[in-house]
Amino acid sequence: MMAGAGLCVAILAAIMAGGCGESTEPSVSASDARELARLRPVAPGWAWPAGTEKAAENGDTPSKDPLLAEFRQKTKGLTDLGESSGEWQDGDKLAHVDVAVYQSAADAHRAFAPFNELSLGWARRSGGFRGQHAVGGLGEEAWLLRQAQNGEQVTFHWREANLIIEAHMHCFGSCPSGLAGAARAWAERIDVRARALR
Repeated sequence: MMAGAGLCVAILAAIMAGGCGESTEPSVSASDARELARLRPVAPGWAWPAGTEKAAENGDTPSKDPLLAEFRQKTKGLTDLGESSGEWQDGDKLAHVDVAVYQSAADAHRAFAPFNELSLGWARRSGGFRGQHAVGGLGEEAWLLRQAQNGEQVTFHWREANLIIEAHMHCFGSCPSGLAGAARAWAERIDVRARALR
């Protein structure tokens, strides 16, 4: 039941392993990221419990995972400024958001494709992979991953300025119909606020 949340936390913790990068001032701050991570899912027919703010994990933790090693190599030298996460879960479903703050939009852009590749690699390895593709109308670049492992899972990644945001929903029990639509509505809500913070 918690596999989806653990994967999301692990992926975002991995992207926070940074180095020296550009000195450009960030357009969205780490404190703003905390605000974004508190935006609960809201979609017609979907009720969510109170949220829990998750502590960021140390992205420098050694790992023998070849996918993670490849990601770290591809993002070496990028500067991160922190990460904030939030989670909402009941007996049927889970929603999880992670907001990673990079020093610059250029660093976030450079991390975006490797981040997607990491998520895709882990999804294929864990099973239930249904598909992935770029999506429009969300941030400055966006991507969608769908899985069917222990229920339906939908994950949006997108970049807004110097942020990389992941919004993940997983139905492992009895849920209203339209998980993808509910996840997209939540992602759009987060993105509207992220744009306002720039």
